[in-house]
Amino acid sequence: MKALFLLAWGAMVVGIADNIVRPLIIMARVQLHPLVLLFALVGGVQQFGFAGLFIGPVVMSLILALWRRFTSKLERPKRNRLPSDWKLLLSEYMRG
Repeated sequence: MKALFLLAWGAMVVGIADNIVRPLIIMARVQLHPLVLLFALVGGVQQFGFAGLFIGPVVMSLILALWRRFTSKLERPKRNRLPSDWKLLLSEYMRG
């Protein structure tokens, strides 16, 4: 009887905590898309073993932060537009 209770407890409470609550907490703290987080976790575990659960998302966050920083520097600044009465200003400039 105790074994059935332990099996039910593991399947219900611990299973829900491991499969639903933990990913929600990780996504909220890491602020990554769930698919990117999945790749980071799997790749981290593949490269670093158990420590990869922590190293993978950190490395992925660092890569994405550097990418965002790099692409923000590449954006061209908007050119200053002439005022709506540019003809008037141009004619005053030409008159001297």
